Amino acid sequence: MYKNGDDIIDLSTLSAIAIEDDTAGAALIKVHLWRLGLPAHLDTVGTSAVDIALGMASPPDLVLTDLHLPFISGYDNLRDLRQHPRLDHT
Repeated sequence: MYKNGDDIIDLSTLSAIAIEDDTAGAALIKVHLWRLGLPAHLDTVGTSAVDIALGMASPPDLVLTDLHLPFISGYDNLRDLRQHPRLDHT
């Protein structure tokens, strides 16, 4: 649950991907998303966001990605998501 003024928003129905190769940064992201009640798939290896999203039951509502990953840049990750027909609205 997230409170925005007088509105309470239930984030538990949404899904997220977080890609961060730094373990401390990944832990911080995980804690903040957990506090918001937002379920997230956390990847610390630098896997392609497309590969992760295609393994999910439905496309993610939110993608957080490090811009400087060892195997793919965050910009390339987002471009690839937008170009995939099943994930182009992510």
